[in-house]
Formats: sequence, structure tokens, C-alpha cells
Amino acid sequence: MISGFFSVMLIMIGVFVFLVVKKEKTVNNEHGHFDEMQEKIRSDAFKIGYFVTIMCMVFLIFMMELIDIQKWVEYSFALLVVMMIGIVVFAVYCIYKEAFFKIGVSGTSYIYLCIAVCFSNGGVAIMRFNEGSLCKNGVITFDGGSSLVTGVSFFIILVALLLKKANVSKG
Repeated sequence: MISGFFSVMLIMIGVFVFLVVKKEKTVNNEHGHFDEMQEKIRSDAFKIGYFVTIMCMVFLIFMMELIDIQKWVEYSFALLVVMMIGIVVFAVYCIYKEAFFKIGVSGTSYIYLCIAVCFSNGGVAIMRFNEGSLCKNGVITFDGGSSLVTGVSFFIILVALLLKKANVSKG
């Protein structure tokens, strides 16, 4: 049942992304571009995201050695969390500094995409929780937790997009 639900949601997101890209092409007749300042901000965001990822990895290694964190979480799930933290840091920094979107690209379609990803992954996470695969023997599993982490990550990005859009429309 989960694979059927996941397949349907994946197809819906794929169609949505296709339509967004097609709309962007017809509106702008190209995909736009980043100006020099945006490229500088994005390079800074990559550096910060990479640094945060490395620091989280060091923290994870210490946690694995000091308190045997594998009693509570699978190692692969912990690595996914670290990776998603780096991605969220990059995205939120770029959104905050107005370097997330190319020039001439509206963020509305990306907001809808984040909503779709949040709902689809949230639905899968709830289903996995209900069937008991999110946590087995007191350990958060990768199979159950990956949807939860992805949904939460895209929710954080969605909130950043909505806050930035609200600030832009105010003044």
C-alpha cells in the first residue's frame, strides 16, 4: 500500500515539476540567470552549508563513539539528517539573501512544489508510523524516517519562502 501511495505522489510531483519548468520557459522564453551578486551569495551559502555539514558529521562521529547513538537511530538515518541539515542551511541562506531564485523567476511555483513534497512525505511518514516501521525496537529506521526528515526539511524551506514572500510584499 505504501509503495502505491508513494508511486502516485512521485508521479504527481514529477508532472508538477514538468509543468513548472514548461511554464517558466514560456513566460521568460528562457530559464533566467543569476547575477554576479547572487552567484557570490550562493557560493557563500555553499561554503556555509558545507561547513555545517562537516560540523554535524564531526558531532555525529563523537556521538557514535561516546554514547553509542545506534541504540536510538540507524547510522544511515543519522547521515540523512546531517545531509538534509546542510541542504536546508544552503536553501534558507539563499532565500534570506534573495539568491535562491534566478532573475525573473517567481517563487510561487516553488512554494507549491514544497507544499506537495511536504504533504506527500508527511503522508508516507504517518503511514510508516502507523504500521510501525518508523521505529523498530526503539531505533528510528532509515526506511521509516527518511520521509519524515524530507518532509520536515521541505517544510522549513517552505516557511522560509513564505516569510520572505511576506517581507517582500510588505515593503
